[in-house]
Amino acid sequence: DNICGKFANGTLKITTRQTWQLHGVLKRDVKGTMRAINKACMDTIAACGDVCRNVLATSHPGACSKKIMDEVLNWTYQVHDHCLPRTGAYHEIFLMHGDEMAEKTQVLGCTPVEEEPLYGLTYLPRKFKVAFAIPPCNDVDVFAHCVGFIAVVK
Repeated sequence: DNICGKFANGTLKITTRQTWQLHGVLKRDVKGTMRAINKACMDTIAACGDVCRNVLATSHPGACSKKIMDEVLNWTYQVHDHCLPRTGAYHEIFLMHGDEMAEKTQVLGCTPVEEEPLYGLTYLPRKFKVAFAIPPCNDVDVFAHCVGFIAVVK
């Protein structure tokens, strides 16, 4: 909440996408905001642009057994990790400064190649979203997403 008061208009909005939003961030404060968010162990990677915005699954603890929930979450994380941008541009623009910037430090194992393996040169439709549902719960509204997976439990 300190980030909200220092860099935004004082509000933090929890979204239906299992994430949060800051409003009222001024252009001159963007780098400071991004660095504060990163220092708080969060990020805004793929929060906007023509990329996979997020991959989500039910958060309902009673939707199924722990074993099934663990398997669905494992698939959710695999899809999430596969969809993450590989470029180091986010870190170069918002997080690096001083000597780090001068040296073009490699971050997160990224390579100098800027073509994304998943997206190629074309990228995805704006706000591409993925969801995993576990019947009978559909709290993620799987049919409202670009790609929806429904667990088949036998």
